[in-house]
Amino acid sequence: GMDQMYATQGYVRLPTMDFRLQNRIEKVVVYAKTDSFGRTEVTHAAKQERILTPFGVQGVWTSKLGALALIQHTSPHSVNGPAYGQPVAVYARFV
Repeated sequence: GMDQMYATQGYVRLPTMDFRLQNRIEKVVVYAKTDSFGRTEVTHAAKQERILTPFGVQGVWTSKLGALALIQHTSPHSVNGPAYGQPVAVYARFV
């Protein structure tokens, strides 16, 4: 499953939905939808990036939404909805 796929890239699944920006840790949030039978379909992933702002270094999430351009959003919840579902797991690795 997803845990094995991300493990091949050096990621481990976090026990909580920890979206905080942390030094030397790269995070990916995975989105999924659940149908009326309780089946889960993974739909999307977003990667946390560091950007320098006038207020210091901040974390943003980057997503590729289909054929659209790469977008940045400040919260993993920014792309919640019927198309992508909601965040269901966070993976992290040391960089």
